[in-house]
Amino acid sequence: MIYILTLVLLFSSSAQAFNSEAFQINEQRAPYLLQIMIKHLSVHYSQADLNQEELFKQLTNLNLNAQSMPQNELVFLTHFEINQAILNYKLKQGYQSNTISSTDISELNSKIKKFKELYSDLCLYILTESIADFSTFISENKLDRLQTKSTQNQADIKKKNELKSLIKYSGKWINTAISLTPQEFNRVVSLTILPALKSLNASLLSFKNYIQPDMNFNKVEILPQLALINQSSTSVPKSESSPQKVLKSIEPDIPANPEKEIDQIFEKKLDSDQE
Repeated sequence: MIYILTLVLLFSSSAQAFNSEAFQINEQRAPYLLQIMIKHLSVHYSQADLNQEELFKQLTNLNLNAQSMPQNELVFLTHFEINQAILNYKLKQGYQSNTISSTDISELNSKIKKFKELYSDLCLYILTESIADFSTFISENKLDRLQTKSTQNQADIKKKNELKSLIKYSGKWINTAISLTPQEFNRVVSLTILPALKSLNASLLSFKNYIQPDMNFNKVEILPQLALINQSSTSVPKSESSPQKVLKSIEPDIPANPEKEIDQIFEKKLDSDQE
């Protein structure tokens, strides 16, 4: 009986975390991209096929791992890891495509305009950024031509390889959004959140070895109500104290302009795919 009661209490504790209060975010501390991710989660987590226990664990660890992290570094790592999770997420077979046409872009723009209120801010971020990745090809009238016509021009060959990588990482989201309803797309995007949180937590732990802690944020929680709901869950398991993942591509001297750096990271990914 005691064993069963313990299980019930543990389950109840985890379930309590997923009420509206648990997702109240400290907007002064949390970077914008993390804010819209948590906002998306607060609305759509119950419709998504997510491991609630693991999700609660990662959110709790995020509260702990972000403590004492200087704001610039927190912003950079958050943008890096969430964008990486989005770019690298493998969609189910059928949503991948080897082509993106100007007609596809126009169709999606019309769909977003018509159903904008049905997409979460995180979904709109993914879609607008994905569309923007192809803007240069559209303005130069090369999006369709490079995919349908052969060329011996070295500049065009380089552009063609770049476009191929863009389709692989960003085009999949365009094709998925065209194929699914806004509600279905919201649920698919929910599945990127756990991988993003896991990577973000590992990166925050890794970077604590390289940066000077900012004690102004020593007791500042990103999700303050979550910490109050389950005080006993604010310790990081020993297995996570020495994460294997290390961000080798990022130097300890974090730039003050994370958005510009994210673009550079994406360009490096494109270059590596072309080699």
